[in-house]
Amino acid sequence: MGNEPKMRISFTGTKISTAKTEFAAQLAKVNKTLQAAVKNGAAKPADRIYYATRACEGNTSIEIMQASDAQSVGMTNMNKRMLDANNYALLVGVQLLSATATTADAALTVAFDTVNDTIANGDFELEIGNKTLIPRSSNQIFKAAPNQENKGLKGYYKLECPKLLTPLTEIVPTIYLPKAAPANTYVKVILHTAQLIG
Repeated sequence: MGNEPKMRISFTGTKISTAKTEFAAQLAKVNKTLQAAVKNGAAKPADRIYYATRACEGNTSIEIMQASDAQSVGMTNMNKRMLDANNYALLVGVQLLSATATTADAALTVAFDTVNDTIANGDFELEIGNKTLIPRSSNQIFKAAPNQENKGLKGYYKLECPKLLTPLTEIVPTIYLPKAAPANTYVKVILHTAQLIG
């Protein structure tokens, strides 16, 4: 095993050092066609952001991404809360924000900010393909002030153990609240990834 050739990969499009290291380490899980494309330079990792916005008024448990989702600018850029076929991504961070909007149309133009107090006092859980990536944790993890560690972003939580996301695998971020969300409350979850596209 010690004589196996090592693959060198350029991650010029990725800003997060853990993503560079982890993507290289987990590349063996990627299909052979995509491995070859990376090796010969036809495919290169780059930053990719996925997001979904969800109304949560009156609810205490909200799956922010849902199996019925279809791409719609401003609401989500995923279909059925999955990566498309042949798309692989390394999840390196999660951002959770909230806003007040009277309608879904209004939510398209409102500024999302640090989660409100009701959401901050709840929990967050992230499941990937029926496996729990982030067990139920306090939403206080999304209240840290912008700093170098969180790339100066509000509501950003950096994963200590980045996770490889495979094609057509459900991604289920859920929040649990201590009481029903206030009227006109919307939440937005943003997944920060480094991605290869085959």
